[in-house]
Amino acid sequence: MHESELKERFVAAYNVIDAMLRRRAGLEKIKPRPSFPDVLKFYIQEYGQRDEDSFLFTAHKVRQALGSSPEDFLRTMYFLSKANELRNIVVHESTDLAVPKLAMVERLEAIAEQMSRDEHVINLFRRKVHTLDHDTSLAEVLTLVRRHDFSQFPVYAGTRYLGLVTENGVTRWLARAAESGAEVPLEGVTAKHLLGTQEAGGRVWFMEPKECVEKANLQFRTNRMLEVILITEGGKQTGKPVGIITRHDLVGR
Repeated sequence: MHESELKERFVAAYNVIDAMLRRRAGLEKIKPRPSFPDVLKFYIQEYGQRDEDSFLFTAHKVRQALGSSPEDFLRTMYFLSKANELRNIVVHESTDLAVPKLAMVERLEAIAEQMSRDEHVINLFRRKVHTLDHDTSLAEVLTLVRRHDFSQFPVYAGTRYLGLVTENGVTRWLARAAESGAEVPLEGVTAKHLLGTQEAGGRVWFMEPKECVEKANLQFRTNRMLEVILITEGGKQTGKPVGIITRHDLVGR
């Protein structure tokens, strides 16, 4: 298996576990955001010091995913702490020296699958979706990119989904306009024009709110062209967007 695929699978599983641990402990909205070691410390203090009988009363999903006994639980916490150290190297340092072993990736994926098996995507990824109307000007798009630091915008004509405008697509359009030597008409170009510069096919997937997180993870792993999953009412293109999952959320965070 290629090293890049091992890294991608590793980070994707890690991100699911990170999000699930924070949600289960009610830590997902705390500011400033606790570090992953602090999250593990919370769980160790909450569950790791219990005796065998007391541990049996721990939430079923915590026992099932993180260990069936206090000893198993603490071993899993140690494993996750080491996974965190490796993740920081893989994500933040440009080196090929840190590559997760397949056994480590598979163990992390097993934990992630157990924790997210029945978790709905809406529980982790409900957020305001910034959409563009098809006649939104390029000037407005650039303002939104700068103001909100977003890189993907679904484009609609009324309730009809037209496509996805990305920061890369906008950059390509500007580059082509600059090559022509003409002045770039920021007000005369709309989001619909920008769609013509986007990569074709397989870049957006639609899911209904109660589909599971693991299914979203699988979509990103099996479709390397996929950039965004839109969570919409009924999982339809015409449904109102109620959440969004980017590849960065599961794979590149």
